[in-house]
Amino acid sequence: MKTVSLNKERKIILAVGLLLLVAGGLYRFIPLFESVTVDTQAISLKERKLAGYKAMIRSRNDLEARKTFLIRTVERAETFLLSGGSSSLGAVDLQNRITEICERGGIQVKTMRVLKPEPFPEGFYMKIPLEVTLEATIRQVEELLYRIESLEKYLTLTMIRITSTEDETKLNATFIVEGYMGSQNG
Repeated sequence: MKTVSLNKERKIILAVGLLLLVAGGLYRFIPLFESVTVDTQAISLKERKLAGYKAMIRSRNDLEARKTFLIRTVERAETFLLSGGSSSLGAVDLQNRITEICERGGIQVKTMRVLKPEPFPEGFYMKIPLEVTLEATIRQVEELLYRIESLEKYLTLTMIRITSTEDETKLNATFIVEGYMGSQNG
């Protein structure tokens, strides 16, 4: 075997060559290590996003069940609203119900006037006010108020004014009763 003698100049060239070789290797392989690190970070970020999406899917079932419950609740509550596709038909329904109550109690209705319907701020429902003036005894007025309160539809008395008449056994009563219905826009 032949030995090669290394003088100072060859040692420097060999050292510089070795240094360039190491630098070239680092230049070539460091991006690979960085991409592995970046890929690991990207994977963990995607795993967290995926976990969030899975949680949304699980909560979606809960939300669907809640939505179904709320829809059924609203449908049940809407059975207590006045019927009719418009405010005019709702007013007719309210008039008929009040007239029926008064006739059952033997109460004489003097006037019945539909006031301007008022939509609720949300716009889904509206109030149908009806002003009624009648002549009745104290007992009849009491029975009328009880029947309005116990009616299967939601009705609210917003104003009542009672005055005496010349006949001491009778009273003049004026009241505003409001019924509620779904809005034509809702």
